[in-house]
Amino acid sequence: MLTKKCSTSSPSGDLVGYKQKMNADNIKSQMRKGYLEYCILLILRKKSAYTSDIIAELKDAKLIVVEGTLYPLLTRLKNGELLEYRWEESTQGPP
Repeated sequence: MLTKKCSTSSPSGDLVGYKQKMNADNIKSQMRKGYLEYCILLILRKKSAYTSDIIAELKDAKLIVVEGTLYPLLTRLKNGELLEYRWEESTQGPP
């Protein structure tokens, strides 16, 4: 079993600072997700797009996003009925 080793010698010890940092990191992460969701919706408001198109537009806007970040956000937006998707076969075959 692994446990976090911490000092509890003072009320404002390492554990308090650790919790504050984790809380701040979580807030930043949630804010980024919300911001990215908003950006995705703005992109899709203009026209339908493939995931690669969305990533390219976000990169053009100096937002670094990878597919592993984008797909969960797209799923959350779909589940929230904010977007829909359809499957389209490529006319050019596999890449």
